[in-house]
Amino acid sequence: MVTGSEMESGDNYNQAKEIATAAVAQLNYLRIPATPENYALWFTYFSKGHADLTSTVDGHLAKPGSFTPELCDKLYKQFVSSDNEREAVQQASASMQDQLQNVMRYLGDAGDETAQYSDALEEFSGQVAEADGPEGLRALVAGMVAQTQNMQQRTQELESELKSSASQIESLKQDLEQTRMEAGTDELTGIPNRKHFENQLRLMTEEAMETGDELCLVIGDVDFFKKFNDNWGHQLGDQVLKLVGMTLKNGVSKRDCVARYGGEEFAILLPNTSLHDAVSLSNQIRLAVQSKKLVKKSTGEDVGQISMSFGVALYKRNESRDDLVRRADEALYTAKRTGRNKVVSQQEAALAATG
Repeated sequence: MVTGSEMESGDNYNQAKEIATAAVAQLNYLRIPATPENYALWFTYFSKGHADLTSTVDGHLAKPGSFTPELCDKLYKQFVSSDNEREAVQQASASMQDQLQNVMRYLGDAGDETAQYSDALEEFSGQVAEADGPEGLRALVAGMVAQTQNMQQRTQELESELKSSASQIESLKQDLEQTRMEAGTDELTGIPNRKHFENQLRLMTEEAMETGDELCLVIGDVDFFKKFNDNWGHQLGDQVLKLVGMTLKNGVSKRDCVARYGGEEFAILLPNTSLHDAVSLSNQIRLAVQSKKLVKKSTGEDVGQISMSFGVALYKRNESRDDLVRRADEALYTAKRTGRNKVVSQQEAALAATG
């Protein structure tokens, strides 16, 4: 007889087996090494339990030839592996708990000693009335002075211990904040990463939905970046991405959010900005990128210029974030199909699609 729990276990096994088979087949199809990290990435993808990962992978799959071992490694670190952040939080939580327990112990000890001191005072008050002459009173006062000095010393020790705990708790708070910042920062360019962008996109769309204020999304892509990498090497390509990241960051205000969206793609969130103004700003950034002179440091060789294409979309109240990203992507692809090094709005993309 097969029990319900055994049937459930069997279903889970068969499901896991199907997902594992699909993951291995995908790695073979893409000719990507079946490392544990790559296997974990595709197993998570076929499990369909991570919407952001699914959306990102689907976007790359729509571009034939875009999947490489390097891209898999980046996606694994971005969506699957959060060991460093999780470990840091666990360590900080354990340390915080220890410090709080210390504080509670200090306060408990202080409470006990205060109660004892209070009892001693009460006892002293009763003994004063019954003191046997000056000598007896002198002895009582001497005893009370000793009690008071002891209490004063313990109070100073308690204050020092509490200050030490407070200092350590503040240090833990700063460590956690640093970990949070690092988890949301792109390692190469130093600007926010896709994870930070997704969080900001959620917050800004919620705010725009509540207030009715305009919100624009810009997605930009470095033109012919693969060709540039092939001609000049990945090291110079990385320098280009750093340059682009800083140019975009310097081109917007503090209220805006610039992030590396993935590979050579970047995203900009522009709250309280109309579609017209977002297009205008994107053109300013495009020209700023185009004006940069690229020189190979090792040889002084002029390697020419780079350019970027941009797609701009305006958030529609109550629409899903995926729809906003999709329209910005469509505008970007229109910019690339129609010559590159240009900015295309969602309206222009829609006209190009129907025309």
